[in-house]
Amino acid sequence: MDLATTLLILANVGNLSMGLLVYLRNKKATVNLLFGILAFVIVLWGIAMIVFRDYVFFGVTDPLILSKILFSTATLPVFFLFLFAFVFPEESSRKPHWVTILLAIMGLLAIIFATTATDFIIKNVEIQTTKNHHIIFGDWYFIYLSYVTIYIGAAIINMFLNTKKLSGIQKKQLIYFFIGILISANISLFFNLILPILKIYEYQWFGQVSTLIMLGFMTYAI
Repeated sequence: MDLATTLLILANVGNLSMGLLVYLRNKKATVNLLFGILAFVIVLWGIAMIVFRDYVFFGVTDPLILSKILFSTATLPVFFLFLFAFVFPEESSRKPHWVTILLAIMGLLAIIFATTATDFIIKNVEIQTTKNHHIIFGDWYFIYLSYVTIYIGAAIINMFLNTKKLSGIQKKQLIYFFIGILISANISLFFNLILPILKIYEYQWFGQVSTLIMLGFMTYAI
């Protein structure tokens, strides 16, 4: 087991623990429920990276399928982060219109379909003995990158607008949330999505590990 796999496992354990901690604290609260779901899908994303890197160990014969599953699961944290930004803090949030939710779901389903069922997002995988396999992107990869950027950007903008009308403890909560997302989102975008475009694949697992920062700040805030 190399360093990357070890860190991914530790990150998954930490993220799952924080998700359960917050959810079990108040199962009926929408904030706690969405946070638990967010933590769960982040763990799925981490597991997908572990299996993709060590596909031989897990008995998988087609790493291309695993790469598509990996990128499909990565869309889920982005989607639930987008939703979470509308309900935190629950008492004073800017509630989304049902049309906004419907469009967000349609965007999620479309990008998952394009990633898994076509070669437009991911075209091929070049296997490496270092386990940092080279993912060859398709012509529509910029659409995938746009999806991630837009959803995260919308979440950040919504939180920024909320901070302007809050005060006291709620404003501090939102600021912690804001900082956590900014740090983790920038790390994930850079290492997982930007560097592979530049043919640098050694750190494409680092985004999953960085989610510990985001969930840590969010857990503290909640």
